[in-house]
Amino acid sequence: MIVLCDVAGVMVDFDDEISFRILQEAGVHRAGAMQMYKQEFEDFSRGRLSDNEYVRLLNDRHFNKVVDIATIQRAHDEHFTRRNDNVVGIIQSIPRERVAIITDTNAWQHRRIAGFIDLVALSNNVFESHEMGMIKTDPGSFPHVIRSLGVPAADIVLIDDLRKNVDRARGFGMKAVLYQSTEQLRGELARIGMSLP
Repeated sequence: MIVLCDVAGVMVDFDDEISFRILQEAGVHRAGAMQMYKQEFEDFSRGRLSDNEYVRLLNDRHFNKVVDIATIQRAHDEHFTRRNDNVVGIIQSIPRERVAIITDTNAWQHRRIAGFIDLVALSNNVFESHEMGMIKTDPGSFPHVIRSLGVPAADIVLIDDLRKNVDRARGFGMKAVLYQSTEQLRGELARIGMSLP
């Protein structure tokens, strides 16, 4: 069994409200600030937009005033709050060859997450959306991961904090756990036959 673990919301905590507050302090209306993680962000996370293009689109489409790239990047980066040592400990207890990482990410997030955790130290199989050109909800994302891992889908268990990703993984024949807490995660992994120390 290979554990395919998400990063943000599972191994690293985040709070979107921090981003919205920083943007509002910069003069952006709340409704505009709340657009930060919508369609443009998905394209940024697919690697289809540069950071400058992402910022330009936010300013042009959603913000009531022009916000500089440094402020937008700070709003993005500071919403990642801390490493979840309990979950990271579980992942570290699994033999490295049985761990893979999947994350909807971008160049900013890649750098910020590296400040909390070295993903490559956990696994040789790290699937970052901005490098794959796909986020988890894209049709080719999970098939790409399954092929790359070289095991049947039924031998992969996704740990993710979003129901849509869990449902999608199950639709491709993978096992999946909707992460809610460390205790719940341990119980779910035990139920599917994974023994943890």
